[in-house]
Amino acid sequence: MISTWQTSQGDKISVVNLPDSQHAGQMTKEGRRSPRIVARIPLDVEPVQESIPAVTAVINLHGALILSSVPWPSGTPVNIRSQKTNRSIRARVVWTGPDDGTGSFKLGVEFEDAESGFWGDDYRVTNA
Repeated sequence: MISTWQTSQGDKISVVNLPDSQHAGQMTKEGRRSPRIVARIPLDVEPVQESIPAVTAVINLHGALILSSVPWPSGTPVNIRSQKTNRSIRARVVWTGPDDGTGSFKLGVEFEDAESGFWGDDYRVTNA
């Protein structure tokens, strides 16, 4: 079932509503393993030794769409630290978009393992 939800930032989005017992192994209508949430979370992204600031555009339990000043290619392993929760997670870049005109590149990143606590309260959906 598709429902309209509101993020903690007040953005309204439509998500596929699955009971928790049905999340494992099932895809959303968009072909995702978990619902996406619009969120702007400051991050530090570290592909090697140097950390680069970035920010999220969209998050879910399995990864995120982030905005970065560096266009890392698909397959690049990265360590991501949330500045809000101070938690880190291993991920890899799965998609790199062009410069959006502001000097930022859209990067799709996928976590090595789904982590429900990584985003903290920002990955909490409530009925609109």
